[in-house]
Amino acid sequence: MSVFITEKSKPYYWYSFQIERRRFFGSTRCTSRKEAERFEALERERAKALIKATRRAATSLALDDVAARLWTDSAQYDAEPDATSTNIARIVDYFGKTTPLTDIDHAKAKQMVAWRRGHRVKGRKSAPLISNATVNRSTIKVLQRLFTFAKAEGAVFDASRNGTSCCWKSRWSASASCRTTRRRRSMPACAATMRRSSRS
Repeated sequence: MSVFITEKSKPYYWYSFQIERRRFFGSTRCTSRKEAERFEALERERAKALIKATRRAATSLALDDVAARLWTDSAQYDAEPDATSTNIARIVDYFGKTTPLTDIDHAKAKQMVAWRRGHRVKGRKSAPLISNATVNRSTIKVLQRLFTFAKAEGAVFDASRNGTSCCWKSRWSASASCRTTRRRRSMPACAATMRRSSRS
């Protein structure tokens, strides 16, 4: 057991040990050596659990683990980190922290988008439904970002199941804001066709 007491630490014992080249140390707040050793044994178990969890999170595709790594890597530096954090947390809560990213297919993603479309501005019952742009920004783009990040880490997904090889936004928002955009774009296209016909 690595417990000791020094002139500076009196009357308390301190502990110090290494696990996988990582050092753990601190005060036991104990004045008895036996109590200090028991405290140090508990700290060792906590340290082992921490290292195991860290190792798991570094390779895990559980949604909460991927989200945590994305946040640490880049999301926390977004222009609006609070909004990003809220949107990521919403997706994690919806699917569940331990749900593997590989389990989220087109059908489940569409269900989530439909669920999000039923939300109202600032959560007020009397308020209007949130806009299609908000739905896309707070669900589709965030989920796409999680998949893109996991792929960059080396994860491999079934494109036919998860759709990681195509633009998710265009597929899942086709019945929302993209529909309006297509209508607007179709009008000038028809007008141009008519002009060409009249000239001929």
